Amino acid sequence: MLSPNPSENNTPYLTRKPERTQFVCSGFLLEPENGTGWKAERPYILEVEQVVIFLDIDGVICTELSTRLSGLLRLPLERQIFDPRSLFWLRWLVRHSGARIVLCSSWRDALTVDDPLCRAFIQNLYRRLERNGTPIWDAAPQVGDKGEDIQAWLAERSQMQYVVLDDHDCFGGNVQARSRWIPIPEGRGLRRREAEAAANCLHPPG
Repeated sequence: MLSPNPSENNTPYLTRKPERTQFVCSGFLLEPENGTGWKAERPYILEVEQVVIFLDIDGVICTELSTRLSGLLRLPLERQIFDPRSLFWLRWLVRHSGARIVLCSSWRDALTVDDPLCRAFIQNLYRRLERNGTPIWDAAPQVGDKGEDIQAWLAERSQMQYVVLDDHDCFGGNVQARSRWIPIPEGRGLRRREAEAAANCLHPPG
């Protein structure tokens, strides 16, 4: 996992399997024993359906508004702030959906460059998103266009529900990724309409 904070706890959320009554205690499955109580039958690994948001940065949370605010505060690029309204709706979406954030942006370049300025640049992003309650969980690999990057990340995982927040269609021939794309109006950033559309995509009503 690419992260400037390798000590971060990345334990996935766990859910109960619905087909029978069961609980997990200390990593063991507890099952009814002839109506007399519960017994620890065997170690049990829960099946998990994870929900993720593939997040672009420029045009989504880094907007014309955040650029103006950073300028007014005379902040250097490595300390820039992000659009407060976009951060609010990203936080709403994460809390509403239980999704985790996967970085899928050109900002990933700074993760692999051994340069103090680039390191400060990307650490500022991670730090501000963590303070927002929307920490970056992982970063998609860079193998081609964004459609290929998303497919490569998904190929190593199962039971994934996802959406893509981006202000540009840059998915190549990946029809599936495009079908999960929530277009963000260029320059405006994430707002209520897109956040609600993403929530409905992750958890369709009804």
